[in-house]
Order: sequence, then structure tokens, then C-alpha cells
Amino acid sequence: MENSGATPIEGFLDVERRSPSRPGGALRTRIPFSLAPGARASVEAPTHGGLDPFSAPRIVARTNDGRELAIATVSESPRIDVLVLDLESPSRLAPALRGMLIPSTHASPPGFSGVAMLGAASPPVNPATGDLVLPTFAAGYSAATLVVASSRAISQLAAAERAALAHWVLAGGALALAIPRPEDLAASWLEDFVGTRPEIAPAPPELTAGDRFFVPSEDGSAPPSQVELAPSSEVASTLTSYQGGNLRPSPWGASASYGLGEVHLLAFDPHVPNVVTDPWVRHKLADLARHAHERRPHVGLRHAAIPPSGSNVTAIRQLLDPNQASRWTIAVSALALLAYAALAGPLGFYLAAKRGRPLRALALLPVWSALAFGLVVAFGTIGKGLSGKARRLTLAEAGAGMTRAAAVRFRAFYTPSSSDLVIRPAARSHVLDLAGQDVPERLLVLDRDGPHLTGVRTRPWQTLLVREDGFVDLSGGVSIVADGQDYLVKNRTAATLLGVIVRVPGGQSSYFPRIADGESVRVSQGRALGPIGGAYPGVRGRPLEASRLAQLLEADHPGLGRAWLALEPALSHDVAFWSDHVPVLIAAIEGGEGRLTDSGYAVDVDRLLVRVVGTGGIP
Repeated sequence: MENSGATPIEGFLDVERRSPSRPGGALRTRIPFSLAPGARASVEAPTHGGLDPFSAPRIVARTNDGRELAIATVSESPRIDVLVLDLESPSRLAPALRGMLIPSTHASPPGFSGVAMLGAASPPVNPATGDLVLPTFAAGYSAATLVVASSRAISQLAAAERAALAHWVLAGGALALAIPRPEDLAASWLEDFVGTRPEIAPAPPELTAGDRFFVPSEDGSAPPSQVELAPSSEVASTLTSYQGGNLRPSPWGASASYGLGEVHLLAFDPHVPNVVTDPWVRHKLADLARHAHERRPHVGLRHAAIPPSGSNVTAIRQLLDPNQASRWTIAVSALALLAYAALAGPLGFYLAAKRGRPLRALALLPVWSALAFGLVVAFGTIGKGLSGKARRLTLAEAGAGMTRAAAVRFRAFYTPSSSDLVIRPAARSHVLDLAGQDVPERLLVLDRDGPHLTGVRTRPWQTLLVREDGFVDLSGGVSIVADGQDYLVKNRTAATLLGVIVRVPGGQSSYFPRIADGESVRVSQGRALGPIGGAYPGVRGRPLEASRLAQLLEADHPGLGRAWLALEPALSHDVAFWSDHVPVLIAAIEGGEGRLTDSGYAVDVDRLLVRVVGTGGIP
């Protein structure tokens, strides 16, 4: 924004987006501003992206009294399945990768089979400062598959921008780093990613020997062709590797898991002019983008990547809806009405005639009517309650040993009368919106206190559902460490884990009713459940199969099995919930997140489910 006038301006920006192909009201994002004469400012406005090509966001600047100052429409590029984001401007890497074809088993453009086309881009530049315009919300990277950056570029980021990038990787993103200067290895943010200060190591011989790449045909009708490439002598002389911490050798240099995502220390610097033009380097980076794309289904609920509206949250709404637990009032009210019909009808007249006063039945009709009406109202009041309440269901997904997890919270609000709510997220870096179909028009205000939904009007005795994408602390996390042919699990979450199921590579699984804080167990000591998470014809990935586990969990922890059943439809359609390569643990944390109130309403249900993937942590 720029104030080209001679007087200060105060007002707000509205980012408006309405999709004609989706039911429900529009989401408006509002940002208050104050500009001195000639001043410039940059703001970041969270909104939904990629809804359809006919719903480009419209930005309207207004004064505080509602007068329009300016209107702009933002053009939005089509959604790309595999997008490489290069944090350099101008980018030499983006034009070198854009349009390359890679094999894909999870997504492809319409009309193509097993083929994905690489998209590549670089962030815009702030004309006032010359700095890259990067998100301060992790959700801002949700469209990216792979982020490529130099260690110099990461070190120059503001703290909020670097935290957003780290949170995106934690939630399942992939970051490829080129380290042109040895002194950059001492950066504290790099130690956070890999667990310690990495050290330079010689490049393995197989890295310089060349590779065989599979290049699909343009329409996917023919088998992929094989291309054998080796690095040029100039590139081969500069190849290196790294070691230390969580790093392990990889086809691209050295890689480390970070939460659900990965950090790759590249053996080459793709930002050097003579390197990025090398065909071997281009295919290596394309192969890394393919690898990052193939890993995305291993995240159950991808951070801010799925539009909150949709029918896939119907089961969650029903689980959190207090009306589902008050259906008994219908049966009891029906019995009361049947009794009224009998007393006010044949039975009443029969008893009055038997006493010799047949007209007395008419005199008692108002009494029976008032009594029946009072009973029905009383039953309804008891079932629905006189006060509002809030309920929460959260799925936290973390890497083994990680103290922080990506979390998707479903927050339900139930009010006995119509009221306006102001709903805030748990942290400034989180994003939230109403979930479900036919949602009303709402306003997301972004001010110095962070984003919050306002103007959300509830309906009497109906449940409003909100989805919040963010993160949650797990204290010391859950450690999973290989111990020979077995695995050792240690609970460091500062709470008891309930209904623990651990699936090891190969499909076998074990069950523990509870694991106390600080307790260590061997997977082989649990109750054997047999194989779960099998492959099914026509189904990509490995589904949760909550229906197979619900009865077992309900027997020990009522409500836990139903929680997993309700969550499964909301998972990604191609989710690989269980892994064939690393152990996966699911459980519930006793006491949930410990919230007593939510947006002014008492929380009576707070369930925190956790999914821990891989190995790591302190045994």
C-alpha cells in the first residue's frame, strides 16, 4: 500500500473472495491500516486459494467510515501439483526446472496418467526495500512442494519468516539447502534442523558416478524413458556431503528428518550459473521434487492444504454436537405425548364415566394438556441445556522425539440462543475458518493481536464447527528407538497416553491400554493385534482403518474409538496413514490440551489425538 496523498489515511483493507461453485457465504479478511502521507506498507492477508478460476480475490481499501479508496483484483495462477519455490530473485533455477515432467503416483493433471509437470517460481520482491516478500504464516507455503534456498538467504530472513518456513517443514514440507560458505554451518537455525552443527564430508563415489533418471512421456501413454546422466567435470569437482546429528546420506547430498518433513543439504549449489545449467543437476532437483511430492500422503491432515469447507467433516460435527447425546428426549417426549393422548382421550372419559361424572373428563383436559406441554419442554431443556458449551477434537502429528507437532483443531460451539462469537486461534501463526458446508458469511480480522474470526452468528441449539490449522507443544514428545528387531517407546509428553497402537514396518501392530508419563515399553510387550493398514485394490496409500480399532479402544476408553472413526473421513483421500518403512504410533493424551474455556464457553469435551511417525528421541 502507498498513500500518495498529502494527509494521513486510516482505514482497513478487505480481501474478499466468493466462489460461485461452492455453497455458503464468503470469507472476508480485514486488516486495519494507518498510513502517513507518502508512506508505504506491506501486509499479509490469509485467505483461501485455488478455489476455482472464477473467484479471484478482490482487495478493497476503505476508510473507517466505509468510503472506498481503491479496488484491485489479484490474478491467481492455476494450482500446480508439484511446485518448486526458489528463494532467490531473480531466479536462475525456476526457468531451468519449469515444465519438466516427472513420474507421479499420487496426482497428475486431468487426462494424464502417472505424470506430473513441474512448476517453479520465486517470491515477489518488496519494491521499497528490495527484500523478498515471504509468508509469516506457515500456511503461506501450503501450495509449495519443495523450497530451495541458500544458507545465506535463510540467515537474512526475519525471525517470523524463518519460523514460518520451519513450521511448514515441521508439518511435512521439504527444504533443500545449498551451503556456499563453510561458516554458514554454524548457524543456530541449521543446528535446529539437523540436531547439531553439521560437518563437511567427502562426496560419496556413487554421487559422482552418475544416475539413471526416468522421464515420462508427455501423455503418459508410453513407458518412461531412461536417461543416464553424470555430473560434468566442473560440477563433480565441487560436490560435497555433510554429516552429524540426524543427517544421513541421500541421493542429493545429506538429508535429515524434521518433524513430518525433511531438510536436504545439497551436494551442489544450484544457484551457481554453471551448475544450474548442468542436465544432471536439473534432473537431480526434479527427482528431489518428485520425492517430496511422493511423501505428502504420509501426512494425515496437511497443514492448511485442504479447504475447510466440505462434507468430510460431517462425522466430526456429529461427534462434537451435544444434540447427538440428547436424542433420548425425543423418545421420552413421545411416551409423554402417548400418555397424554390416553388420559385426554378414551382412558380419561372411561374413568370419568365409571365414577358417574362423564363431563369431568372435559374439565381435566386443560390440566393434562398443560402437564404434557410442561413435560416436553422440561425434557427438551434438560437434554439441550440452558448454557452454551464448547468441544474440541485435535489431531497432532509429529516426528518421533519432536517436542512440537503440527495440529489441526476442530472446535465446536453450541449455544442455546443466537449470539455473535469472536473466535481466536491458539497462536498468532495459526489460521482458522468455519468448517463444513453452507457456512455463513464471516470476517477474519488481522490486527496486532493476530487473526480472529468475528461476526460469526450462531443459531439456537445448533453446533458451529471451526477448523484451526496450527501447532501444539508435546513437552518432551514421544520417543521411538530401534532396539534390535524391536522398538522402544518412551512417553515424555508430561501426560498419560491412552489407547496406544504401534504399527511397525511390515504391518504388525501392538496395543497398550495406557503408557504413563516417563514410562518406557517395548512394542513386542504389547497385545498383538495382527497386521493393520493393508493395501486395497483401487485405494492409494494405507488408510487408518478406524473401524477395525474402534471396538477395542471403546472398551478401555469410551469415546476414543468414536473419535478416530469421526476423524478418518477428514483425512486426505490418498493418505498413507501407516508406513511400510518406519513405525507409526497413535494414541490420545489424557486430559486433552487442558483448556477450560473456549471463546467464553466452558469446554466439556477436549480430546487430543496424536500420531507419531518414524524413529528418534531419547530412549
